[in-house]
Amino acid sequence: MSQDEFRDLPTPQPLDRRPSGPGERSSSFFDRLLEHRKLLAVLVGIGFLLAIASGLLLWQGDGGGGAEPTLEIPPSLDELAQQ
Repeated sequence: MSQDEFRDLPTPQPLDRRPSGPGERSSSFFDRLLEHRKLLAVLVGIGFLLAIASGLLLWQGDGGGGAEPTLEIPPSLDELAQQ
């Protein structure tokens, strides 16, 4: 392979990682987060709805929350021996 083959190719240049426009600066995490505030609000709303729905399902699942839980005590060894 001779060097003549590569003579017409342009020289590779390093990538420029600076912001392209004048006055632009690299945005921080919070700046990028605020750009998506509508999406965040929707996601937080969905989270609240899921939390409320699961809480209601749990509350209704144990009889409405008005009844005390019953504690069933297993028989003692003496009671089992008498049977």
